[in-house]
Amino acid sequence: ESIYEQLRQAILSGAIGPNERLVETTYAEIFHVSRTPIREAIRMLEQDELVIYEPRKGAVVRPQLSEREMEEVYTIRAALQMLTVEEVIQNITETEITQMNESNSTCLKALESDDSDAFFYHLDMFNDILIRSSRMPLVIKLLNQIEQYNPSTAFLNLGHTHLREFATYGESRRYEAVKEHMAIAAALEVRDLEQFKSAMLIHLTNVKEAALRGYRERQKLTSHAAIS
Repeated sequence: ESIYEQLRQAILSGAIGPNERLVETTYAEIFHVSRTPIREAIRMLEQDELVIYEPRKGAVVRPQLSEREMEEVYTIRAALQMLTVEEVIQNITETEITQMNESNSTCLKALESDDSDAFFYHLDMFNDILIRSSRMPLVIKLLNQIEQYNPSTAFLNLGHTHLREFATYGESRRYEAVKEHMAIAAALEVRDLEQFKSAMLIHLTNVKEAALRGYRERQKLTSHAAIS
């Protein structure tokens, strides 16, 4: 577990880069252990999708996230969330709606004070309430797996950026995202299914477009930094 965690943090931080081989003998010497715990740690990293096995190379840190992979993640996420809309309308409580409104207000305050940690914390809280309010255990599990997929793909050569940060790339997009969340909460307050569907479709479409746009911008910055 200790070796796994140290290797995981090294990959996430970029200390071990994309496509870099994880040679069991090398890391056995570094950690002063036999090859067995190194092998087990690498298997755990493979389950996290941080490591893949390539012919004639063995275990390597997975290559950089592709734009197509990112698009697929957001397409799946949107499809799953749209499956929940009727259940959310029926099952969400007044307390949950109040919590969503509070999260939106706190997000706006965090933007005004330039507190990105608070912004993302309450943005995540809003999304978590929205997902859980469907009371659909399997869909909730799948959506959580998609959310947890983010850190295992977004760090590579992209300034250690979480996928949600691509979807809110730039201050103006962050304000827009909160406004879209406010529209979702407003539809839930009046239990208007069509209004809720419309607000969700607008938000999910904008999230996907913003994420891909943010990805391309970060790629440009990375390319320029590499050249300079």
